Amino acid sequence: MCTHNKWVHNRYTGESLYVKCGVCPSCQQEKADRLFARICAHERKEKRFSVFVTLNYNNQSLPYI
Repeated sequence: MCTHNKWVHNRYTGESLYVKCGVCPSCQQEKADRLFARICAHERKEKRFSVFVTLNYNNQSLPYI
């Protein structure tokens, strides 16, 4: 449940919509849940196992380009 909903006016159709903010913790969690569901569906379809790796650097080890 979004805690910072906003009214947005479509100037082309004249319609006003109540939309989610996309930045509050509940919107972020909802987005993560949707992405997780998409990944799981893709893995079931492809019958493969996916691994996600995150690389972190400290300031002294940053690669220079």
